[in-house]
Amino acid sequence: VLIGHAASLPPPAEVATRKCYLLDRRDVKGRPVVFTHVERHDPATSPLDQTTRFVVYRLKEAETMLAPAGSAPGATTFSVVFDLGGAKAQNVDVKLVQRFIFILTNFYPERLGVMCLLDAPGFFLPFCWPLIKPFLNPATRDKVKFVSSRAAPGSEESLTGWVGRECLPRALGGEQEPEQPAVGAPAAPAAS
Repeated sequence: VLIGHAASLPPPAEVATRKCYLLDRRDVKGRPVVFTHVERHDPATSPLDQTTRFVVYRLKEAETMLAPAGSAPGATTFSVVFDLGGAKAQNVDVKLVQRFIFILTNFYPERLGVMCLLDAPGFFLPFCWPLIKPFLNPATRDKVKFVSSRAAPGSEESLTGWVGRECLPRALGGEQEPEQPAVGAPAAPAAS
C-alpha cells in the first residue's frame, strides 16, 4: 500500500461496514476523533490491503482537521477510539493492528493524542494485548487508555472523560443522536 497515493475515496466495501468513521464533534481537548467498532471488522471478508487503504483514508481525514503548523492554536493531534464491546477473537486482526501501528508510527509521528480501548472483552488483555504491546513504542504505549462504558462519567476510566459526552452517541453514554454515517457511506433509509 502506497501511503502517499491513498485513494481520494475510501474503499466502498469498507465504508459500507460502518466500522470506522470520524465523530461529528471533537474530544475534550479539541481533537478530531477516529472511532472504530472492532466487532464490525471481519478479516475473512476484508482483505488486509483494502482495510489498510481504509485506515490510511481515515487517518488522512483526521489529519486534515488538525491545525497547520505555525497557525493559531488548535488541535495538533487526533484521538482514536477502538470500541471492543461485543468483539470476538475473530474480529481482532493482529496483522492489521501491526500495520496500523507501523502507519501511525512512521507516517503520523506525534499525531496521536490518545488511543482509548473501550470495553475490552475478557480475552483481550491476556491474549491480544501481549501480542500488540511489543509493537508500540513507549511514548505511544503511554497514550493507550483502557476505558469502560460502565465507569463514572467524566472519569479517566470512562470514555466520556477523554472524548466527552457531547461528542459520543447516546448508546455510549453521550448526547449525540445515534451514530452518524461515515463520509462516503450510503444514507440511512428515511423512517416511514
